[in-house]
Amino acid sequence: MESLGSKLPDNTIEYIGIGSLHFLGAFMIIDKFTVWYGWVEVMSRAPIWTVVVAVPAIFFSYIIGFISIIISDFIFSLLGFRKKDSDITEFLKIALSNNYAIFQNYQETNKSRRILSGVSLGFLTISLGIFFQLSRPSPADNINLAFQVMGFGFILLTIICISLAISLTKRNKLLVNKFDEVLKPEKQKPNKK
Repeated sequence: MESLGSKLPDNTIEYIGIGSLHFLGAFMIIDKFTVWYGWVEVMSRAPIWTVVVAVPAIFFSYIIGFISIIISDFIFSLLGFRKKDSDITEFLKIALSNNYAIFQNYQETNKSRRILSGVSLGFLTISLGIFFQLSRPSPADNINLAFQVMGFGFILLTIICISLAISLTKRNKLLVNKFDEVLKPEKQKPNKK
């Protein structure tokens, strides 16, 4: 019996997860500026609420996650960590090598890098939401302290994800460079007579 995960297109779960992080952060930011008047709590008790909210939320999470990865790729290329032309050249070198193990390793590393860079934007959104929540009046100082710790924790997670994504980019470049060195024909030395 096949699982649902095997029927989904590639990266679906990753896109939904990253988009959900953005939704959580956006909710926290919006919650700071609005008063919900309790209608969310009242509506959430209705049985139809799950269907009405879950399907669009999953769909929008997928779209936001997809866009987040594209934006993070763009930001990485602007900062000089990735260049689109070199990515294509690297991919073609590895793909044309006919070495499935190296190609698979390159693809998995690239996928992990894209997920980490997308997640870093999601964590940044959550940390912004947490800091917006800090400006709301709270009943206890302990809650503000907890929010501060969580906010800085998510900023730390953002930095860790970005640094891991950068190291994976460097790893793929190193893999391609080493692969080039192995494939380069040795220069033939002229025979001395």
